[in-house]
Amino acid sequence: MKHKPLHKRPEVQFAAATVLFAITWLYGLSYRTRIWDVPIDSVRRSGISGMLRGGFSDLTSVALVVLVATACYAIALVALRSEFRHRFFFATAGSIVVALAALPSAPLTSPDTTHFAADVRTLWLEGRNPTKFDNVPNKVDDPVAKEVRAFAGSPSGYGIVAYGLGGLPLPFVGDTLRANVFGQKVLSGTVLILTGLAAGLVARRLGRNPAQAMAAVAMNPMFVWQFPGDGHNDVIMAAFGTISLLFLVRKDWPRRGAGAGLAALSVLTKYSVVIVAPIIAVAWFPKFRRIIGGLVAVGGLAAIIVFFGIYKPGISTIGPLEGVTRNTPWNFIFDGFNLNDGAGHDVVIAICYSGAILVIAAICLFHKFETEQDAVDAIALALALFLFLFAPTLRQWYIIWGFPAVMLSSRRWLRYGAVAFSICGFLPTLALNWQLTLGRETGIDHPVQIAVVLAWVLSAGFAYWRFTRDQRAGRPSAQRARPGRAARRAAANSNRKRMTAR
Repeated sequence: MKHKPLHKRPEVQFAAATVLFAITWLYGLSYRTRIWDVPIDSVRRSGISGMLRGGFSDLTSVALVVLVATACYAIALVALRSEFRHRFFFATAGSIVVALAALPSAPLTSPDTTHFAADVRTLWLEGRNPTKFDNVPNKVDDPVAKEVRAFAGSPSGYGIVAYGLGGLPLPFVGDTLRANVFGQKVLSGTVLILTGLAAGLVARRLGRNPAQAMAAVAMNPMFVWQFPGDGHNDVIMAAFGTISLLFLVRKDWPRRGAGAGLAALSVLTKYSVVIVAPIIAVAWFPKFRRIIGGLVAVGGLAAIIVFFGIYKPGISTIGPLEGVTRNTPWNFIFDGFNLNDGAGHDVVIAICYSGAILVIAAICLFHKFETEQDAVDAIALALALFLFLFAPTLRQWYIIWGFPAVMLSSRRWLRYGAVAFSICGFLPTLALNWQLTLGRETGIDHPVQIAVVLAWVLSAGFAYWRFTRDQRAGRPSAQRARPGRAARRAAANSNRKRMTAR
């Protein structure tokens, strides 16, 4: 039997890309920032430039790791486009391997996991509500809480499900800060794999490529950095939200009820994805789409006017309403017009969320809702446009909110744009960590602002390139899904019967 050459065997290409990804990440990043060896203050406050020497050579070495990982990620996704035996197993195994490569590092760019590890202990060991100001880390007599430095006097704003599941590592981690943070990293890395598996299940239901959906989510370098790397827990919300799609878009009410329960668990982890609730309502009750769309537009805008006009939160509100982060284009408006406090602050934030509400209302009114794929497309479009255009507070781990749904979308340009947006998120991330070095070594006065512009322009450009390429080729920008496995089997049986009858 003639064997294919190695370069024509997609399973070999995938395996080679995965191994190179993992080795590069492990020795180029994790081994240099081992959680057990870095100074304890690096675990308390995080910041990769502080763990390394902070010089320009360290920046270029980290950037090289990201570039190699991104190239391997792209090769892996291309390889999974081809049919080969056990490709879903390959995608799952590859996701586990790259997650393991990120586990040894200390949190690289955010101290949030240290705070969360203390909050989990406050709930489970102290029996106190960590969302209350009376129970913030600097008011709790606990060895891990005493180690918190960043936001030690402020509560975190997650839901009860996040704190509940966050307690799973407690029987194994003792009372040290390093072990408790490592436990949260293991939990987040595990849930990232589960989110990828959930995306694969939904993809199979929609007749899409489950292996590619799995790897697109769980092998994404940004998510490897943020979840097994940094230990963020937003992935718990994404996991429940993704698996809920398997049921929310069905036609029968028992499955819809199961989907609603899973979606509720997602919201009780973190409330952010509740913004797509009107789209689910339209998918369930399409005859009332005008009423639902009108209520979203009128009611949503009225709520914003009342909240920002009467309550006037200013910069005191925690969470996504607190202001504008430096890694979004909205920050240019804030800095340019000196709107970092007072009424100007509230006006710009209100404009952001008003835009998001109008987009969701437009999707409710005008998007097609004939099939399960249509409903997933609508959800993906809403979350993608919110994060890219209307999220004034954007942390890079927020991208996981909508990314699984976008990878299940039939719109190629949206999928390509989302992948580019996630990878380009490294530009402002690294610029924020090395901004002083960049200014000193390169003479760039505003490295963070330049990185933000590049990230948004490159992401939009990549999506537009995919869209125009499809148009020139005479292909629709929305890719038709193949029938699901059950439908293909039924069609094959029907053809077999017809042949037998002849």
